[in-house]
Amino acid sequence: MKTFRTICVVLALGLTASVLFEARHEIYALLAEYRLVPIEEGLTELYFENSDALPERAGALSFSFILRNLEGKRMVYPYVVYVEYDGERTELTRDVVTVLEGERALVTTSVVVTRRGSGRIVVELPDQNQHIAFLIS
Repeated sequence: MKTFRTICVVLALGLTASVLFEARHEIYALLAEYRLVPIEEGLTELYFENSDALPERAGALSFSFILRNLEGKRMVYPYVVYVEYDGERTELTRDVVTVLEGERALVTTSVVVTRRGSGRIVVELPDQNQHIAFLIS
């Protein structure tokens, strides 16, 4: 009798495992729908090309930044460069850059800042909610 029970348990476990294995894709999709399993998310890297050589004083400024597209698809990145003094923003330039998946784009920008004093230059990617900045005086 004990052997019969053991055989039944083993068969039931085998049948359950087989059903779960066959339905694994549907189960995973359902878990993903409820965000119960990790899913890959895209990523955009934004950084200055040479942070040690950024301008320090107002005037004619030239600097470069890099966009690296790890979003899993071709991306079009609108960007805005502005100067900020005491929370007051003044737009200096805006443009759009297209970057293929896995590629980098080097963007060189030249702007003129006439106001003196402590401020910061900001490069913003509004669609990605990202920005980088450096201080000027």
